[in-house]
Amino acid sequence: MTVDPARLKPGKTRDDVIAALQAEGVPEVFAGWGAPVYGQKLWNIPPRDYRIHSGATIEAIINHRIMLFSLMWLMAGEPALHRLVEALAKVMKEYAR
Repeated sequence: MTVDPARLKPGKTRDDVIAALQAEGVPEVFAGWGAPVYGQKLWNIPPRDYRIHSGATIEAIINHRIMLFSLMWLMAGEPALHRLVEALAKVMKEYAR
């Protein structure tokens, strides 16, 4: 899931949304993705051979937009999913512009 920082109230960030979700009882949510593929050690192409001019877009997405949820939500029952939706709605009602 991604959060558009421009749609949040001034001063609010993705990390604030995550903290609020955790406070609402959704502990299985966390920020980011680690690093772009080209930042992983398995990516062994020398930088001079990259065809990527800039990684600014993906780095901004990873660092400021992505929220990851535990895979346990794929196996959650309907009541748990309703609680997740309620928590998301409550937090975004408070934090979105």
